[in-house]
Amino acid sequence: MLRVNSTLTVLNISSNCIEDDGLCSISEAVKSNLSLQWLDVCSNGIGDKGLCALAAALWKNSSLTTVLLWGNTLGQPTCNAFRVLFERLRLKPDDTDVRPYEVDGTNFLARTDHCTNNCISLVY
Repeated sequence: MLRVNSTLTVLNISSNCIEDDGLCSISEAVKSNLSLQWLDVCSNGIGDKGLCALAAALWKNSSLTTVLLWGNTLGQPTCNAFRVLFERLRLKPDDTDVRPYEVDGTNFLARTDHCTNNCISLVY
């Protein structure tokens, strides 16, 4: 459904226990959905497998600009993948709820209060 839906711009599936397999499926669909601009997957029991799949999908889809992911397990593979998205300007700091930082050569993601551009206007 998400692959062929050309009108959906916002998808909030936070707190739905989709876990890794669910986000992997969504990430596959995101690669070809050019209408989706905002995705909230917060607090879903997602780990590196799902979050890295989402990071890979973001390279294929430039229309998805706002991604919220806090409340999931942000392991090293996830932190590394999202840090590259920030470094190469695929994600902008104001369009997500995390920021990368490094301690002793190890990447981490810190929670931010909220993203300031697209998120505030879409919070209902």
